[in-house]
Amino acid sequence: MDWLKNRTVYQFVAIGFLGGLVFLASGIWLTFHKEHLPFTWWAVGYVHRTEPMVFMLDLAPFVFGTMGGLLGSQYSLSGIITRGKKEWETIFDSFSDLILITDSQGLIVRCNHAVVDRLNATFAKVIRRPLLEVLGLKSMDELESVQNTEKEIYWLRRLYEVKQFPIQVKGAEQQNLYILQDVTERRQTEARLEQSEALFRGLFDLSRCLCRDRPACPQ
Repeated sequence: MDWLKNRTVYQFVAIGFLGGLVFLASGIWLTFHKEHLPFTWWAVGYVHRTEPMVFMLDLAPFVFGTMGGLLGSQYSLSGIITRGKKEWETIFDSFSDLILITDSQGLIVRCNHAVVDRLNATFAKVIRRPLLEVLGLKSMDELESVQNTEKEIYWLRRLYEVKQFPIQVKGAEQQNLYILQDVTERRQTEARLEQSEALFRGLFDLSRCLCRDRPACPQ
C-alpha cells in the first residue's frame, strides 16, 4: 500500500512509538514509587506479576505508534488534497476563456482571473453578484437564447460565445458553469474573408461580362 512508503507516516509512527515509551516509563516509575520498589529487573518482574494493568502499559509504544501512523496517513492525505486543490486553482485561473460558476439563484460563486481582468475589478467585487448584472443582460431569456448556440452576446465591446453546463453533485445545491469564449477576432476574420470572396466573385463576374462583349475574348 502507498501509505507504507510515505515518509511522513514513518515519522508519525516513530513519534508515536517514542511517546508510548515515555508513557510506559512514566507508568512504571509511578508504580515503583507507589510500591516503594527499587529500580531493578526483579522489581520489574514483581510488578508485572502483582499489577496486571502494567501489561497494558507494555502495549503503549505499539498502540501510540499505530495511532501515529494513522494520523500521519491523514496528514499526508490532507497535504495531497491541498496540493491538488492549489494545482486545480492554478489551472482554472490559467484559462483565457471567461469562466463563471453560479448558484441556483444566478449569483456568481466563483470565477477565474480572466473575468476579473476583463472587468478590471477584484474577486470581492464580482463574487455574489448576479450573472445577468455582470453581463449587462436584462433577463435570463437573453442568456438562454445564445447559450450553447452559434449566437453571441456583445459585452464590453467584444463578442462572446456562451456555453452553459450544469454542475450536479449529490447532496449539494445545483450550480451552473458558464464559459464565455471571445470570438471577436474570429468573426472579424470571417467577415473579411466573406468580403474578399464577394469582391473576387464580383470581379470574376465582371470579367466574364466584359469577355462576352468582346468577340476576341476566349469563351
